[in-house]
Amino acid sequence: MKLPDGPRIPPWLETIQLIVRPLEFFDELGERYGDAFTLGDRNNSPVVYLNHPQGIKEIFAADPNLFGSASPIHVETIVGKHSLAVGASNKKRFDQQ
Repeated sequence: MKLPDGPRIPPWLETIQLIVRPLEFFDELGERYGDAFTLGDRNNSPVVYLNHPQGIKEIFAADPNLFGSASPIHVETIVGKHSLAVGASNKKRFDQQ
């Protein structure tokens, strides 16, 4: 699967931009690359960002098996195992606890 285009700048420079001027940086990337763009090293854990609400809705409504990752990060790791973002697929497990 081909990743969306994105800036070809060193990861450390991306990090500085994200810390110092995150909103302006994302606005500039959206203007230059459109609704989806990739940040990070494309050979080592790149991250695809969506810049349009409809695209984000489509991702959350899609079949989770549609998207793959060489090294998956589970949503629970980021938002916690009791978060609403974990979804109904884990409802049975939560009910058992």
